[in-house]
Formats: sequence, structure tokens, C-alpha cells
Amino acid sequence: MIRILSILVILTLLGGALTYHAGKPRVLVLQSYEPDYAWTAGVIEGLDRVTQSWSDVHLNAHYMYTKKFSDADSLRRAGVQAGNAVERWKPDVVIAIDNLAHALVMQDYVNHPTIKIVYAGVNGPVSAFGYDSATNVTGIRENRAMGPVRDAIAALQQTGPASAPWDGSRPIRIRYVMDSSVSVVRDRPNVDRFDWSPLVYTASVAVEDYPTWQKEVRRSRDMADVIIVTNYRQLKRSDADSSFVPPDEVMGWTEANAGIPVIGMNVFNTEDGATFSVGASPIEQGQVAAELAGLLINGQAASDIPARDNLQFLVSMSRERLARHGLILPQVYEAFARATNTFER
Repeated sequence: MIRILSILVILTLLGGALTYHAGKPRVLVLQSYEPDYAWTAGVIEGLDRVTQSWSDVHLNAHYMYTKKFSDADSLRRAGVQAGNAVERWKPDVVIAIDNLAHALVMQDYVNHPTIKIVYAGVNGPVSAFGYDSATNVTGIRENRAMGPVRDAIAALQQTGPASAPWDGSRPIRIRYVMDSSVSVVRDRPNVDRFDWSPLVYTASVAVEDYPTWQKEVRRSRDMADVIIVTNYRQLKRSDADSSFVPPDEVMGWTEANAGIPVIGMNVFNTEDGATFSVGASPIEQGQVAAELAGLLINGQAASDIPARDNLQFLVSMSRERLARHGLILPQVYEAFARATNTFER
């Protein structure tokens, strides 16, 4: 009799525990990239600032590894695997980071009856995924740091005797070179229309393959003083080889052969090999996304939570590459980069 009572007590406790855990909201963090990628690591840091205080939430993460494996077949498989993770785990909220998580997976869950979506790290209009009219979606936009990039370029100074344009005798000319990835091309008009004055924005060009990229980089030195970049991860090796050239190879070649500074509008561009970069803060993207997810799991409707604009930017810079061009930035930029661990000697 005592044994039967003991079993009943254990079963009751187990049942209560299972009921408790089953009732906990489930949040899936869907990352487009790999966890050791600099941008993603920053997003994770931001997420952790909020989620570490969550005690009654089931939290899971899925990484799509689309930076490391970016060919068409790998992207297709990554989308299928991520979709399977969503279906298998049945989350209440998905925090989806960066464009590919939405393009390959989450846009299929627009107006889903039980799954809510929080987006972050999205370049370009979210209407591309149907989110502008969706009732189950909110998020934080990743607007280009065009104003801070403009101001940083305008602040560049020569280390030796000043010459044009750095001596102020004429405006600094800039040219935007990009690949033809969907998110960058979609965002291109925003860059083209931006008021870059006192700089002179000469042109933007989108290319499909690495040989064309190399040609446009070489052409840029005759029509600009600075190249600005965002994405270059979808450059085919050649007409005969459709594999994408690794980003560090693209930026390494570009910085070495451009003859002019290469300035990024994503903070990770410097890690790939650019001269310096000013971009949206990945920490802010992760932190705000987690805060919005917290509102959703506490019962607020996504349609009642306005999307937010990013307010924070990071500076990353290579002092060695700046020196190669005979240029320096005001000390405050270096201090900021050092403080955020994005300074390279």
C-alpha cells in the first residue's frame, strides 16, 4: 500500500511538472548566420541581456550557417532545416535575425494563428516579406548608418602634407559598389537618395560576379576618392564557376587594389578587410528584439507593438589600413572602436 501511495505521489509530481513546463511560452531564436560570426555574436550578446532574466520561458536557438555555406543548394537546405525546426518545436514566438531567416522561412508564417514573429537585422523594407500588413509581426529595423558614415568620411585627415580632396580644396567623392543580393538591391534607392553633402555621391553599381567587381573597383579610383560597401557575399567566382567568393577574399583584394579607402556600412566589413566601417549595433538589434518578444509572451498583440528604428551604431576600424592610405580619423573614433572591441591595429 505504501509503495502504491509513493508511486501515486511521484506520478502526481511528475504530472505537475510536465503541466508547468507545457504551459511555459516557447521562444525560438532563428539566426541566419553562424554563432561565431562577429555580427551574430553581437546579436547574441544583446539577446542575453534580456533573456537571462527569463525564468518561465522555454528558449531555443537554431543557426542557419548561411555565411559559411551560401551557395544556392546550401541556402535551400538551410531553409528547409530551419522550417522543420519551427514545425517541430512549435514556438509561440520566433525571433528571426537577418534577411535570410525571413526570406527562406518566416515569411511563410505571416498572419499565422499561433506563431508570432519578431524581426531584427533586416536590411530594406519589411514589405518584401509581407510584414507591413501582417497582424502577428513586430520588430526593430536595421537602418543604414549613412549619416554617421558620411560624417566619418568627412572627418578623415591626411597624416602627411595635405592634398586634394583631404586639404578641403574640393569635395570628397564617394562611389557605392555592391553585389546583386536581393536585400542590398532593394535598399539601394535609400542610399542613392540620401543627402551625402558635403560629400559628392557619384554613383552606385551592382554586380553579379567577382571579375566584374574587380573591374568596378579599379574604375572607382578614377571617379571617386572613397568606395563604400555593404554586401559582397554573393559574387560568383566566374561565369563558369557559380560558387560565391569568400567575403574576406573579396575585401582583402579590394582594399589592396582599390588605391582608395574602402569604407563599410556594416560593422563587420572591417573584419572582412575594409579600411573602417560604421554600422548598426548588433547588440541593440538583439536586445530590442528580445524586449519585444517579452511583450508578446506577456500577452500583448503584435499589431499593438509598433516596430522600432535602431538608434545605436558601432565603429570598427583598422589603424594599419588607414595608415596605408595616409589617413587618420579623429581620436574619438578610435576610442569608440577600442571600447566596443572592434579596433584592429
